[in-house]
Amino acid sequence: RLRKHFDRLKKILLENQDEEIILGVVNTFAKLGISESIPLLANYLDHSSEKIREASIEALSAQGEYAVSFLLERLDDDSRVIRVSSIESLAKIGDVSIAPLLENFYQKDKEGRFWILNALRRLNAEVARSIFLSLCKDEDVDIQLLSISALSEFESSEESLEVLLELLDHDLWRVRNESARTLSRLRDLSPEFVIRQLQEGFENRKYWMIKVMEQRSDSIFIKPLLSIFKGDDWVLKTAAADALQKIPYKDSADFIEIFNNG
Repeated sequence: RLRKHFDRLKKILLENQDEEIILGVVNTFAKLGISESIPLLANYLDHSSEKIREASIEALSAQGEYAVSFLLERLDDDSRVIRVSSIESLAKIGDVSIAPLLENFYQKDKEGRFWILNALRRLNAEVARSIFLSLCKDEDVDIQLLSISALSEFESSEESLEVLLELLDHDLWRVRNESARTLSRLRDLSPEFVIRQLQEGFENRKYWMIKVMEQRSDSIFIKPLLSIFKGDDWVLKTAAADALQKIPYKDSADFIEIFNNG
């Protein structure tokens, strides 16, 4: 019944500064699903009130595919808050926003591509995962770093692990570091895999596996890290010492044994 009163609701929204009234109208637009409300709702994506911003995101996402093209334009907005809010709206809309995002990705400049990738990352769709994998070796370092980081949002696979391990040998420290951070955030990556890489890898691989262990802070890594002290590489020993300090519930006897062995 409220659909025929859209103009009246619009007037109430535009003439009020009261937060509760704005929230009421925004939430009403979310339930009505009137496409004419999309431009109005987009104006509140950078509102000073977080509650109103969140309500606008929810309301826009409720418009589904009708809001996708409008939100895509907002990814080019000067306001970072609007861009982030648009990303969140697109993510809530889901699969229907993937095709337009992919189409726009190849038409945008560097900054535009960056924000579209952020939107794809929030969608957590399997098709997006393959996009990030292909961009892990992109010539643009910012795009490359974002793509590497985005892989942590998905389940690991043989292909993604192979790419991440290969990037641990990259020329840039930033890329190597981001690859190690992503490995540490992969929830389904087993500790045994990390330990095996530490034991079988060369010095560089060993170093970054130690950094992965440091970020995971799991007591299962104590014994493998202590084994590093039997070697001669002081860089690895220092890294292992840093990692061990981050792990709780250590048995002092393990460390006294190192001192006793000289």
